[in-house]
Amino acid sequence: MTTLSTTTKTRRGYWWLLVIGGVTVGAVGTGVVTGVIQTEVGRNEIIFTISEPSGPPMKAHFIDVGQGDATLLEFPCAAVLIDAGGDKQGEEDLLLYLERFFQRRKDLGNRLDSIFITHTHIDHNRALRDVVKAYDVGRYIHNGVYRGSGRHEAKWMGNNAEERSIAQLAVTQDDVAGHRYGLTNEIIDGIDCDTVDPEIFVLSGPHTENPGWTKGEFENGNNKSLVVLVKYGEFSMLFTGDLEDVAIDALVDYYEGTNVLDVDLYQVGHHGSENGTTFELLEAMTPQCAVISMGHWTDGAIPRPDGEYDSKNFTTFAYGHPRKKIVEWLSLVVSRRDKPIVVRVAHKAAHFVDYELGGAVYGTGWDGTVTLEAYPGGL
Repeated sequence: MTTLSTTTKTRRGYWWLLVIGGVTVGAVGTGVVTGVIQTEVGRNEIIFTISEPSGPPMKAHFIDVGQGDATLLEFPCAAVLIDAGGDKQGEEDLLLYLERFFQRRKDLGNRLDSIFITHTHIDHNRALRDVVKAYDVGRYIHNGVYRGSGRHEAKWMGNNAEERSIAQLAVTQDDVAGHRYGLTNEIIDGIDCDTVDPEIFVLSGPHTENPGWTKGEFENGNNKSLVVLVKYGEFSMLFTGDLEDVAIDALVDYYEGTNVLDVDLYQVGHHGSENGTTFELLEAMTPQCAVISMGHWTDGAIPRPDGEYDSKNFTTFAYGHPRKKIVEWLSLVVSRRDKPIVVRVAHKAAHFVDYELGGAVYGTGWDGTVTLEAYPGGL
């Protein structure tokens, strides 16, 4: 069994340690973080802790759904799902993961307190209908857009939420405007745990009027993504959906002068696409670690006799996720590994190269499902 340890000193003075190989270990410092990789069900799963133990932990499960997004937030008293997408195999994997999760967390009674769908693309909502049919869902927060590749799931949900007693809320930028620290209410954040009360905010939504972008930028469904901020005590994480650079600039500008975007963990936007992260956003966030939800680099790669590859449309290989430039940027701002690993990244669509990764960046296409454990004391 191979063991790989990573020790890093964060900007706030804590040491954290990641162990691969099923062995939990500790490190010397003002705080300790431990973790393991395990293969419980299906694809590999990497589990790690990023904050000093202090009070009951939460877990963020970045589920390996192939080319897509699905993140399960596990709190002491509730569970929240942010996106329910993926490729066709990923849809099955998500449903299986949730089944195993609720077998373990019987106290939650097969209930998802909330489902957030960042935008109406199939890689973010493919499994929405099946999830809602399988589990009790309390709230549904979305961007109110009913066009795009995920429109059928969005329309079905819109037509069926009421009869299933699901409170639903469509959030636009008009709703967020005037809230300098993000929008929250009893639907966006309906969780109230006795021990630690999580806080959930929507920081951005689709613009109802063009703010000065090109027609293509304004009509782009990615730029209509909800941006979700989750806080658990002093720990925080940011989800930007598939927001692209022009909308990211607007997000950064809106919260300039506040610390709203300063988070510990960043779920990397648009699957690590070149237009899904800006350096200005990274400077505002200063994340300690980052997780990319994407497929394996060979997903959609069709081998040719000459050793090269053709590509199948709408796949990780065809898109070139994640891009080398973005992984390089992330590595500049996150915590460091003391032993780099080699991963596959794209320098353009359908062209991948080996890359020595020295930063605390993880990816479902590299690691399988990534489960992060965090404590309310933060980093």
